Amino acid sequence: MYHIQIKPGGLVDPCYYKKDVSLERRELTTVLIPAGRKHKITQEIKTGGLLRYQFQTNDHDIGFYIQYIDNSTEEEICIKENRRYNSHLVPEDGEILVSKAGTCKYS
Repeated sequence: MYHIQIKPGGLVDPCYYKKDVSLERRELTTVLIPAGRKHKITQEIKTGGLLRYQFQTNDHDIGFYIQYIDNSTEEEICIKENRRYNSHLVPEDGEILVSKAGTCKYS
């Protein structure tokens, strides 16, 4: 166990910064999203499918959420609440197991 001496509001020694954090570029798509605008992606998910997401911004934080639509009932369910991510500092990634076939919307 590490004991770190950092006081609230104090300076953090650069040796504790994350270094060389980058996403695998070959599988990602680059999109330019102007401030105040949205970019939506829709994807069909099979039963038992694994929904994986990764994103990183260059200069600013970004809002992100995931919505699931059940294909049989058309019911919309928010599976990842809308919030802002500081993905310009640390890339954001995650995965969600989907139990039923449906459509996922990212924004």
